[in-house]
Amino acid sequence: MNLQAQIVNVPWLDNDDFRRYLYRMDLLWQPSFSETFNNVTAEGAAADVSSVVSDAIGWAPKNWRARADSATSIAAAGAALIRERFAADNGWRALDAHNNAAAEQWSGWLSPQGYDYFAWASFCR
Repeated sequence: MNLQAQIVNVPWLDNDDFRRYLYRMDLLWQPSFSETFNNVTAEGAAADVSSVVSDAIGWAPKNWRARADSATSIAAAGAALIRERFAADNGWRALDAHNNAAAEQWSGWLSPQGYDYFAWASFCR
């Protein structure tokens, strides 16, 4: 464990700069009380960076979660994620599963309307 690690407050960045910045991070902290999807956490997962989150972010792996009202719980989750070799991979898999399930639900909603979501999504690529 790097004893020289420190928390860095990052100012607002445009999307491209934020993505480049993510690749230099070891861990994100997003213990939100109410933000259910959390784009920052999703961007981190896509960049192979784990996040400490709360139960509000339901798609995140359970071992990424901490009690949002407990600094001790947040710190313990962060320390565990830093030590866990495949924590970021698990986050990517959880995000991918969430997005696939969302696409299936969206497709199910569109199908009775006469739309084929997957054909449309393939056309847009």
